[in-house]
Amino acid sequence: MPPPTFHLKCLGYPELRGADGKLVRIRVKKHLALLCYLAVERQRYHDRDRLVGLLWPTVSARKGRHSIATAISLLRTIFGRGAFPTNRTAIRFTPPGLQLDLDRLEAGRVLGVKTEGEGDQEGEPDLDVDGFLRGFEIHDASEFGLWKEREHARRLPAIHAGLLTLIDHGRRRGSHDEIIQQAERLLALDHLAEEGIRAKMEALVLVGDRFSAIRVFDEWKQRLAEELGAEPSSLVAGMAGQLRKRGWEPAEPNPVPPVPAEQWRDRRFVGRKAEYRRLYETWEAVHQYRPQHFMVAGDSGVGKTTLAQRLVTAAGLEGASVSRVQCYQMEQGIPFGMIGGLVAGLLGRPGVAATAPEALAEVGRIVPQVREHFRHLPQPKPSEGESARLLFAEGVMDLLRAVMEERPLLLVVDDLQHSDEASMAVLHLVMRRIVEGRFMVAAVTGVPYWREHWPHWQSFDSAPTVRGFELEPMDPKETRELADHLLDDGGDKPSLPIMRALCRASHGFPLIIELVTIDWRNHGGDCIALAFRSMTRELGHQQEASMYCSMLIERALAGASEQALKVLGFASLLGSGFDDPSWYSLLGMSMGQTLQGLAELTRHRLLRETGTGLELPNEVVRALVYSKVPPAVRRALHSAIADRLLGPGGTAAGGGLELAWHLTRAGREHEAVIHLVFGAAEAKRLGAPDEAILALESAAPALSVRDANDCYLLAAGLYQELGRWQESLQTARRLTGDDVEQLAEARALELWALWNLQGDGASAPPDQIKELLAIARSGNRAASDAILMAARIACSTRS
Repeated sequence: MPPPTFHLKCLGYPELRGADGKLVRIRVKKHLALLCYLAVERQRYHDRDRLVGLLWPTVSARKGRHSIATAISLLRTIFGRGAFPTNRTAIRFTPPGLQLDLDRLEAGRVLGVKTEGEGDQEGEPDLDVDGFLRGFEIHDASEFGLWKEREHARRLPAIHAGLLTLIDHGRRRGSHDEIIQQAERLLALDHLAEEGIRAKMEALVLVGDRFSAIRVFDEWKQRLAEELGAEPSSLVAGMAGQLRKRGWEPAEPNPVPPVPAEQWRDRRFVGRKAEYRRLYETWEAVHQYRPQHFMVAGDSGVGKTTLAQRLVTAAGLEGASVSRVQCYQMEQGIPFGMIGGLVAGLLGRPGVAATAPEALAEVGRIVPQVREHFRHLPQPKPSEGESARLLFAEGVMDLLRAVMEERPLLLVVDDLQHSDEASMAVLHLVMRRIVEGRFMVAAVTGVPYWREHWPHWQSFDSAPTVRGFELEPMDPKETRELADHLLDDGGDKPSLPIMRALCRASHGFPLIIELVTIDWRNHGGDCIALAFRSMTRELGHQQEASMYCSMLIERALAGASEQALKVLGFASLLGSGFDDPSWYSLLGMSMGQTLQGLAELTRHRLLRETGTGLELPNEVVRALVYSKVPPAVRRALHSAIADRLLGPGGTAAGGGLELAWHLTRAGREHEAVIHLVFGAAEAKRLGAPDEAILALESAAPALSVRDANDCYLLAAGLYQELGRWQESLQTARRLTGDDVEQLAEARALELWALWNLQGDGASAPPDQIKELLAIARSGNRAASDAILMAARIACSTRS
């Protein structure tokens, strides 16, 4: 089929364009009206006198015929003589290469056809849906006006459906501009259309204007009641209720979670529409009770968290139960930290109270917030090790299923690569076991983890679908669009060469684009992007990118107040919970100074509002900020944090690995040992030995010989819990010194590892070695003579 020669737009104000897209000017309004009429009614002949009465009813018959002849002559010059088969009294319009937007609308081809992966660059554009000839009036042609109204009424269902399709298309791509445009058109056609008011509210939320969204709803609700005596649906009313919540209201029986909206104020969503659509379509599939999961990978600062946060906002507007957790590398040694954060984020949501008390008790064993929320739970079953982990995972699954019974459930894990191993194991089990329900896990991770572990995530034979992609830096066009938006603040704009240099410096990373534009705004020609251009070409390398970010962070904070700098440095030490103002009393700062510093850092975009609190943009920023705190100051602050965690009297019941980390960084290794060992033992009891091993082996070199040996012994035993006999053997052989008891215990572990490494051909271990291992694992130093005797027996048996 040959391509069309002309395109006639009849939806909205009419336009005629050639095959090259250029506008074909028809200067006389009635000539354009005649073209529209003949094109729409091109299946039949039209009497000339009828056409005169349609468009020239106020002139004489002779002048009317002359006007018709003039108009037809003009159209013949555009479309050719063959387009008008005529006789003396009737005219028919049959152009061979004319395409009407009405034909696409009636055929349901509203969305354009684009090549996969090329976004909006190629292919047929989306149909520009609007009212039939909306805004096009011929004031002295009442018959034409009546015909236009009849056609509009006849095509209104298709127009309505087309606008809804475009609204949904914009929603899937996270495009505020598209949603608001189509919503305004739908409301212009029907000012009480609920779909239009819902879309308008969504669009306003996507730009952070929560108050306007509420105002729009209230005005529409009032009109709906006055004109129809009707009430909004539960969906739209629920959206308004969510937007009214801010998170500080008192508890209520059926709480409505707040929707994060303010974080999008003055932040344009650029360049990720195709990626967001894939993410949103996965979320849509969840509503068919088919769990789907998604993983987004990318380098720090490439914009992957923004994608996840956009989905959080969209799901929250739909009334879904959403829980999001940010993982930090410095907290990777805390067992069940990630999964505990997700569970804590769901407490109080509709459906949680329907979880079986026994399941909540198992979850509350590890997540203390559960027992704080439900104060009369039964005691959990006695268990430890792998059985404790399985019981906890079963409890988490029961809780998630209870939440899903009420509303769709979305769990978001940011920086998954920094999650602790115990949480990762539980998350894997949950994703494999929950095969029905409205459930989705969206994970954000770094590229190294993605490339190493993505095949494993796809290898679940019976699990729901796990999809994903690696997010690339933005292309030059998108980078320029974002830079233009960031510099559109009423101030001077850079020249074209400087703008190109700034865009090149960013290498397509949104975080770097923000930093370089701030740097240029503050320092002009002395900004880093211009002074060190040779470095910007190597931005893709992680080390140079981190160095570049470090310099830009310094420049971004050049004008920051002293209290903002204090707050940022302290936040990098705490990692999580740093938006609690009470912590900053350790710096001698008042609550007012703290809040002012947090607000200032948010304006500098070095803190990010997530809807549930503040957090650092990513791990790179945190590490860079942490490294810039003077070592002496870091030690003092870690010591103060540790003292607060220890509490009155200088003891903390079960301080664990987090407290041990702060004590170690404070130079108080001798105090950290007891909490390190306790935390490792607790991790072992809860079925999370990997975190304990990491903590023990990293701490040992800085400890005394005896304390280091204790760490190595415990680590070697934990390796054996995992069946990693070679690592256990190597760790047991790292003991030094002359402590007979420690060396005997190490020898016991070593012999047990050697026996297991022999494989299936080895004989059964002698009872003496079994007894030796039982004594060694008990940690009972009073049994040292028995350990030595058993060691001698074991050595004679194996040597």
